[in-house]
Amino acid sequence: MDMAIQPADINGSQKSIQSSHVAKLLPQVKDSGLVRPPVVGGSGRRQGRYKYWTKDEIDDLRRLAEQHVRVTALARRFNRSVGAVRARASKEGISLTEKAPEKSPPQLFPSP
Repeated sequence: MDMAIQPADINGSQKSIQSSHVAKLLPQVKDSGLVRPPVVGGSGRRQGRYKYWTKDEIDDLRRLAEQHVRVTALARRFNRSVGAVRARASKEGISLTEKAPEKSPPQLFPSP
């Protein structure tokens, strides 16, 4: 059986043997559970469903933000993206500014 696509198949004037063969197999493949949806993203990130914030998570976010915890650490803590943490903090009126590093006290007697 020749499975090559003929020029007549390209413009649609004649149904190819290959397409009719595949059409006969499709119901069997679908019924066997072998057809899977395509993988989108590929980086292990959640796709398609919103993860709602609980009251406890918002309280924890508020408490940790007051302690000046970094946004990346908050994102890992809540298993969310940095953008999701920033967006929820903004919506709740929580400031995510990080604590500025402490300056060393001025030296009274600078070294020569």
